[in-house]
Order: sequence, then structure tokens, then C-alpha cells
Amino acid sequence: MKNYIQKVAWAFVLLLAATLSLSAKDGTAVRKLFKKGVSDSISVGGSKLVVLQKDLIRNRSLSVNSIGEENVPELDFAMTNVTAGGQGYRFLPHGTHFTGEGATVKIKYDRTRIPSGYTEDDIRTYYYDPAEKHWVALERVRVDKKEECVVSKTTHFTDMINGVIQAPESPQTEGFAPTMMNDIKAADPTAKLNVIAPPSANNRGSANLQYPFEMPPARNGMQPSLGLQYSSEGGSGWLGEGWNVSVPSITLDTRWGVPRYDQSKETETYLLSGSMLSTMDDNGQMGVAHRGEKMNRKADRQFYTRQGGDFSRIIRKGDSPANYYWEVTDKQGVKYIYGGDGAVVKGNVTDASGSTREVIAEWKLKRVEELHGDYIEYVYDIVDEDVRGGLKAKAAYLKEVHAGNAGQEPHTVVLFEGNKVKQVKTNNARYGFLASSNKLLEKVTVNFQGETLRSYAFDYKEGAFHKEMLTGVR
Repeated sequence: MKNYIQKVAWAFVLLLAATLSLSAKDGTAVRKLFKKGVSDSISVGGSKLVVLQKDLIRNRSLSVNSIGEENVPELDFAMTNVTAGGQGYRFLPHGTHFTGEGATVKIKYDRTRIPSGYTEDDIRTYYYDPAEKHWVALERVRVDKKEECVVSKTTHFTDMINGVIQAPESPQTEGFAPTMMNDIKAADPTAKLNVIAPPSANNRGSANLQYPFEMPPARNGMQPSLGLQYSSEGGSGWLGEGWNVSVPSITLDTRWGVPRYDQSKETETYLLSGSMLSTMDDNGQMGVAHRGEKMNRKADRQFYTRQGGDFSRIIRKGDSPANYYWEVTDKQGVKYIYGGDGAVVKGNVTDASGSTREVIAEWKLKRVEELHGDYIEYVYDIVDEDVRGGLKAKAAYLKEVHAGNAGQEPHTVVLFEGNKVKQVKTNNARYGFLASSNKLLEKVTVNFQGETLRSYAFDYKEGAFHKEMLTGVR
């Protein structure tokens, strides 16, 4: 009687095990009782275990559990997991349960995970050997491309995945050719030396030269583009007669007289790096401030260049000549900010009624930022320079340029130094207030990741009429 009760209890336990399905930590786990001499199967997700009647050693409760990609044991070198969903399957209990060729395991694969240069025929099912901490390939029966699964044989249980082993590329051998050295260039002792090319003819009759500063490369081309420019029409610049360091800016066009800075009407014409800007009135007509009827001022007015092919979006921010700044976005999505605190030339003007107010006449390039957040920032030294008679003139000098990646400190910092004052001081009142540029640039230092990469020093001599002339760059 006692033996009978034990047999009934054991049969009840086996019946529960045969029908039990549960949820595991990593995914779905299914447990089933397999009986010796009876063919049966079990499926979980993209896996299937098929046991024929002759395969099983003894009656056994077997389970299959899908495990997340983060819990799959570490893959071998150059091995890629191509199992559908990037997961794996844990067959339990561990150990040997089958005879002969073993049971059949089918595991689905994901074709999009196959490495470039490999095909479905390169996929094998691997089991993990915990003793060796190594993945071992199962005996493959076939690759079912219609069902997108690999069919293999196994005699024991452990973790399994579909994988591809990428073979390392070997160097190609080439036969000797007598002319194989002909394409190798001889060493050039002047490589990486900036040599100033002689000026070429242009339609304006002026002589123009450029001498770029070497800058460390940056991601997405976001390194500062700086250098010396010479123009025979340039007059007295930051580096003496004709020479200057050109930085993009937006300025007022004074060829038609001193700007009026009217509070309600558009009375100023603007230049973007020397190119005139026009805008559109309320009737949709294009115009400029110095021609035709005056337009009403409005905030966030859009301007346009007058040359074809430039698709930049140019927006003047602010609502009066005292607080304007500019946002320019080019067709690649790179944004340029002109003006703002510390990047404007501004002064006080007095109108015909005798009232005085502060206005802005120049907007220096302050920041460049591309779509991914990499940036270039420009820092200026805004000063008041002495003029005879106790007057002051406004001046802006480039002080620092920073370049960096999104959300990080700048990797490149360019410093500009120059306190030497020109012998012949000049100033003008074309903006309605005095502006000048009477200092000389003496040194430029390029720093990369906190270390000095290179520097440029400038030598001058006194020319005719006490004008400073640039004689050399060291």
C-alpha cells in the first residue's frame, strides 16, 4: 500500500512537470517531461528541441529558457551573435541526456546581424563550455533558409546561440615589379611649410595675398580657419599697412552716409563679410534701406544676400538698433551667431533733436556650431582708445578662439597678443561715433589639449609717413 501511494505521488509530480510553463528572469521558460522511447518536442521563442524515441537515456524533465543578450556568456574573439533578437537559449538541466547523434536543436537567426562579407552558410550553432569558458560549434545538419534557422545535433545541455566567426584578413602577396618604387615620392624638405604665393590678377586691379595659420584638425571640419590676409586696398590694418586677420562680421554700409538709427523705420543697410544684404517689406517687395520707401522695423526680420546660390537663412534678432544680434544658418545646417555680449562695436549717437542713445554698428562672429554640437567660439577685447582732444574711440580686437566637441571643454585654443600702438593713429566717425584700430598684433599662439602646438610672431618696420610695415613672420 505504501509503495502504491509513492507511485501515485510520483506520477502526479511528473504530470505537473509535463504541463508547467513559467516566466524566468531573462525571458520565457518552458519545462516538459520527456519519456524514454517516446518522440516529443518543446519550443520557446525562436528555438525548438526535437527528441526522437531512441535518443533519450532515461525519463527526464527538460526545460528551455530564453536569456537576454546581456546575460549571454562573453563571446569568443571575432565572434558575432546572429541569433534572432540577439538573445540566447539556456537548455536545462546541464549535462548529457541523449545517446547516439543526440537530439535535434533548431535556433532561428537574424540575417541583418550577419557581418559584411559573410552569408547564411557561415552560421553555426554554438554551445558554451563553462569549464573552458569557450564557445564550441555543434554538429550542423543544415541551414534552413526558408525558416531562417540552423538545425544541429546535441547530446548535452548548456547555453546555445547562433554565431559567425569572422576570419582575420590576411595581407595580400604581390609579385616583385621593377617599377614598383616609381610611385613613391621623394622627401620634400618644404612639406608643411606655408609659402605665400605671389598675387594674381583680378578684376579690381588690387594685389591680394593669404598666409594661413596651421590648425590641428577637428571632427566635422570644425577647426578655426584663421590666417593673414593682404590687400593693396586694405589701408592700415591690425598688422600694419595692408595686412589683417580677417574674421567674418556683419557691419553697417556707410557708403550712402552716416546711419540714422531710426527707432521705427529701417534706415541701415547691412554687409555680411562685405556682401550687401536686402530684406522684404510687408508687401513682399525686396529692398534695401538706402533706396525707396523706408520699411517699418520688426523683430526677427529675415535678410537675404544679393548673390545667387547662397541659401543661408539670415535672421536679425532683437527689436532695436541697440540690441540686435544675428543668426545665420547655412544649407548644411551650421549655425553662425554674430554679436551678443562682448562681440559688438557700439557707441553713443546724437540725433537731430539732441537726444543721445547707444547703438550697435558692427557684429563680430561669436560662435559657430554644427548639427552635432561641435563648436568654435570667438572672444574679443572691446576697448576705448584715446583720441586727441580727450575723446574715446571704440575698437574690437580678437583675443581668443576656442574649438571643441559637443558638451566638452575646447581642445584647441588660439591666443592673440598685441599691445603695441601704431605711431600714426587713425579713427573715423562713419558710424555716427568714433571707431578705430590702432594696435598691432604681435603674436599668435596655437594650443592643443593644453600644450603649445605652434606660435607665430610678427616683425615690423617703420615705412613712409611713419606707417608700420610687416616685414616677417617667425
